[in-house]
Amino acid sequence: MFFIKREDVNEIIGNLREKMTVIAPRKWGDALIYGEIEKGEEWVNEGLPVRPLKEWFFPASEHLFYFRNGQIREPDLADRPFLVWGARMCDVASLEMLDKVFQSVYPDPYYIRRRELSTLALLRCKEPLWGCFCKEMGIKEEGADVVLTPLEDGFALEITSPKGEELLKALASHLDDGEARRQDVEEVIRRFEEAFASPYDKGKVHNFLQGAWEHPIWAELARRCLSCGICTFLCPTCHCFDIKDENITLQVGARYRCWDSCQFASFTLQASGHNPRPTKKERVRQRFMHKLSYCPERYGETFCTGCGRCVRFCPVNIDIREVLNLASPQEVGTPG
Repeated sequence: MFFIKREDVNEIIGNLREKMTVIAPRKWGDALIYGEIEKGEEWVNEGLPVRPLKEWFFPASEHLFYFRNGQIREPDLADRPFLVWGARMCDVASLEMLDKVFQSVYPDPYYIRRRELSTLALLRCKEPLWGCFCKEMGIKEEGADVVLTPLEDGFALEITSPKGEELLKALASHLDDGEARRQDVEEVIRRFEEAFASPYDKGKVHNFLQGAWEHPIWAELARRCLSCGICTFLCPTCHCFDIKDENITLQVGARYRCWDSCQFASFTLQASGHNPRPTKKERVRQRFMHKLSYCPERYGETFCTGCGRCVRFCPVNIDIREVLNLASPQEVGTPG
């Protein structure tokens, strides 16, 4: 274990930027986002970015190829390494889930390349935000290359992968021995975990949903839902996309993909005019079934990291834990 003084962070970020792009939680107007930083003081180490980390690996919109007069040109894949400094546990865990989607049956070269170029430095949370329930979803500190723990006068640092070892070489001149801080680190972990209720029983959740196709909860949630899609766009694991063409002329244009949402009426609308999910009830049900039932069947994992973004930003206060608690009852309220 190592230790970084707070006053050294600015110089560390400056040194790292000579070798790679540095992404970190930073202010964008009044919002907190994951964005590129140039100086250490731009890094905000409190709170959770509004937008998930996935957009740096699976952008909201990206071109797949361009065409001109019968010739097709693919965009160059990214080639500059980047470091995500201060990523939260829920967002790092989401990448482990997205790996199962984009690196399995149909490998996605764009996503895979960004994952290869990335190094992840996870920042432990000291306390949960309102709506966070990551530990109740059983989320663990897996997938990061470096783990940072915020302490009063700096950050404890632990190396967890070969990429982390490489990063250590760039940080070596600013690191002190941190073994004396181990007890402080363990206290941060203990206090954070004690703020949560016991984990949901995911087996019970899956079994409940198997027989809940016509449960009245779907009609109730649909009555409140605006179909705005904010829950899916802010979700770190939602990965549905559409593919579209943009034409300047009949001979010149491009094909791109962009995020899509199962909450939109057009998502399943067929050319014939038939829509297998004709009302909000079916679309709301799909969102919960996909995360909590279909993904465990397909990927062996529930695709919810408990980040709480969908809870905090839903304009009509739909809470995914309303469904979770039907199957695995516990107190909904989370401290913080």
